[in-house]
Order: sequence, then structure tokens, then C-alpha cells
Amino acid sequence: MTPRSELTRATVGEIMTSPVTTVGLDAAVAEARSTLLNSPGSALPIVNSRHEPVGILTKSDLVAHVDDSLPVAVLMSQDLVVCQASTSVWAAARQMRAEEIHHLVVVDQQGVLTGILSVFDLLALLDDIEPVESTTA
Repeated sequence: MTPRSELTRATVGEIMTSPVTTVGLDAAVAEARSTLLNSPGSALPIVNSRHEPVGILTKSDLVAHVDDSLPVAVLMSQDLVVCQASTSVWAAARQMRAEEIHHLVVVDQQGVLTGILSVFDLLALLDDIEPVESTTA
């Protein structure tokens, strides 16, 4: 079990998913759907030719969408919320809550995709926390 003090020092880079499955901006929705459904996560970063994230597509985005021949750019969310691997887990969690999102795209200082952080990554941290013993009698 991890003591709480160690957990407060954890960084996004320690718990994020990396490498990340992606598709390019020129992909059709059909390719993105297939890629996302065959990958372990629930979000798929969309990247440009320099591997910089330009959008994100989630399984929820695909639920009501029927026309798989459209470009992924039509369906993806373009308002990305990003952080760096050095960001504290606590700061990332607060950012996700404030933005009401389930995923943070992790980039390096040049803006290149390095990972993705999901609420499930954050919840997995709870598995390692030492429980506090109750002091009530």
C-alpha cells in the first residue's frame, strides 16, 4: 500500500497511459470507430502529422453517429484540455473536475502527444492508498 504522502507527490507521467493509440486528422469515422473499439481506453486522440493532438474522440461521441464515411474532424471535440507529464495528479484531477471532462491529453513542451490520463487512471490510485483506521469507539 502507498502512504498518502507519496500519493500527493505523484505526477501524471507516473499513471498516464502511454503510448497512446491515435488516428490522424485525415482518418474517416469508420477507422476511428474501429481503432477505438479495439483499444483498451474510451478516448482516442486525433493527431496531425507532427503527432500533436488536434482533437479527441470518445466512445460516447460515436454512439449516435451513423455516417462512418465522414472525416473524423467532423465528430471530434477540438477544445482539448492538456497537461504535461510533470503535472501533479492532484492538479490534473482538479482540472478535470473543473472542466467536467473524463480525459486529459498529455503533451511534452513542444506540444507532442505523450500520453492520456483518464478518470479510471485516477481511480486506480485509490487501490494503493493505505486506509485510515477509524478512531471512533
